[in-house]
Amino acid sequence: MQKLLKSLENIKPVRIYKIGTATFRIYKAKNLYHPAWNSDVLKEITKTARRSYLRYGQMPLVDDYDKNAAIYLCRISYNNREEWLCLRFVPGDTDNHSLEDLNQYVFNGKSIADIIKKKLVLTKNNLATKLVAISRLCGISPYSVTEPASKAGASFPVTIKYTARAFVLINKEFFSETHFSYLVGVFRPEVLKKISHFSSRLNLFFPDACQILKCRTSQIRLDRSWLAYRFPGYFLNVEQLLKLLQKLIKEKKLSVDFIKKYAKNYRLTIKKSKNYTETLKTISGISTVLLWKGKIPGSKTSGEELRRLANQLVADGPKLKIVTVASWVKQLNKIKVHPVNYPD
Repeated sequence: MQKLLKSLENIKPVRIYKIGTATFRIYKAKNLYHPAWNSDVLKEITKTARRSYLRYGQMPLVDDYDKNAAIYLCRISYNNREEWLCLRFVPGDTDNHSLEDLNQYVFNGKSIADIIKKKLVLTKNNLATKLVAISRLCGISPYSVTEPASKAGASFPVTIKYTARAFVLINKEFFSETHFSYLVGVFRPEVLKKISHFSSRLNLFFPDACQILKCRTSQIRLDRSWLAYRFPGYFLNVEQLLKLLQKLIKEKKLSVDFIKKYAKNYRLTIKKSKNYTETLKTISGISTVLLWKGKIPGSKTSGEELRRLANQLVADGPKLKIVTVASWVKQLNKIKVHPVNYPD
């Protein structure tokens, strides 16, 4: 990380802000619709930040959605310490890649993209210009600017002090120059709480999709065949999942030894923890069990039956959010922060 920071000295941020004792530097790592990254250094810092969400499971640090996305980094400096927030904005439909967020949700069992087109008057041709999604929110934990290179940026789990402020400033930058009509996002409740609370008087409001689509909450559900069982720590209600597993084990329908073969930190006794990272450690590896095909070894149930029960008894973790860009920008404009300079 220290080597990357040294190389970063030659790259000017697009905007610099000063809030209290903290300095926020906004970098644009990638432009919308352009496959090339603006800098190899910014790409590597983005990849470093994205390692923070590997706690949910293994996934590529760079994927197909990056090709057309705009990607921003915010470097926050305060009290001889630094931390980073990274965020990308993905257009609705480009190169035959429809939004990942739309692929993951269904409306009355059918693709939610269809109801969005119908109710928001969008066609396939203008999904790319009217709809944009926030995704891959990630960061680098605070490190001392004098810390050895081997330690800087390597602290996990990520606990960023200025998450909401960095999130707002990146959004201000992106929406100052774009043309979209609707913003989409998928966030776990605890993540949404962190990014929306700017101050004691200012909170961003990101409504559930059912509000703008004028439908019942129960009509919009996560498509469990997409990513839910690969990344249960993000997409499922983990407390309910643990209770289901506990119930099946006590009924001798599911082998605890089989679970521990893949989820080595799994414990039959459920401990309530305020630290969600500890909960994630408990279920690390559980996706293999949830995706099992056929009869589960040492058990009376099958992978298919386990998923059927989970579909019935385990709620979705995050909810699909949709807000008009006009409303979003209006909220952002209420937050009065001005750049200290406009770099050349």
